[in-house]
Amino acid sequence: MICRASRRNPSLIQDSGRNWVTIVEGISPVAQGLPPLIILMANAHLMGHHTNIEIEEKEDPLFGTSSKGYTNTEITFPWFQEVFEPRKHPAKGINQHPILVLDGHSTHVRNYEFIKYAIDHNIHLICLLSHSTHILQPLDVSIFGPLTTYYKQELEDRVRQQGPHSTIKKGDILPMLRRARIKTFKPETSRSAWWASGLIPFNRNRILRHPILQAKMVPETPLAARCPGL
Repeated sequence: MICRASRRNPSLIQDSGRNWVTIVEGISPVAQGLPPLIILMANAHLMGHHTNIEIEEKEDPLFGTSSKGYTNTEITFPWFQEVFEPRKHPAKGINQHPILVLDGHSTHVRNYEFIKYAIDHNIHLICLLSHSTHILQPLDVSIFGPLTTYYKQELEDRVRQQGPHSTIKKGDILPMLRRARIKTFKPETSRSAWWASGLIPFNRNRILRHPILQAKMVPETPLAARCPGL
């Protein structure tokens, strides 16, 4: 790669088309991250989607496909059943009533099967307010940033090894993602993410004093200024 010496953080260029791949993640304050749900942009699973997979059984990912590579109701519910529910670890003192914090996506709140399954298994669903995940969602606060950085490093390392005209196939995604997740999903990182969001341990002052939230708060106008006649 050739670029100006003054340029910082130059990016490698890859000559290939791009398709969306969605990764659904979950973390717990008392355990490591859950196995990911990897949603590929495809109409059906092919053998090539699962090549180069060398991963421990306890971290075995769940795969899904959709025409646009996004999550949907049909994909989210199996993740809830096959990944979250069997691995839920209630916090001490909750007595088998785990809590699942969601971002309020329509695949959760508009899914009758999802909500009924949660009620039947004593799982309490909490949906975050709209436009608040960058402050309240532990994954957004402390996890996705480092994960994105490590995954980009994996992509650049692959391009350097195979050249800019190499093709990254769907079956190549999981090995790179796995190495990035190993660097990101650590017990101390998960605990820090919940602490930074103010959720566990619960700290409303940490939320209200967040710089982004403070910048959007409107100072209260004194009553005398609002009602000059008083």
